[in-house]
Amino acid sequence: VNRLTGARTRQELMIEAELDLSE
Repeated sequence: VNRLTGARTRQELMIEAELDLSE
């Protein structure tokens, strides 16, 4: 479970970073 949570958090951070770059 921890592994899945970590991956999910990483994906969220990556998406946020991508949005930041887009803006």
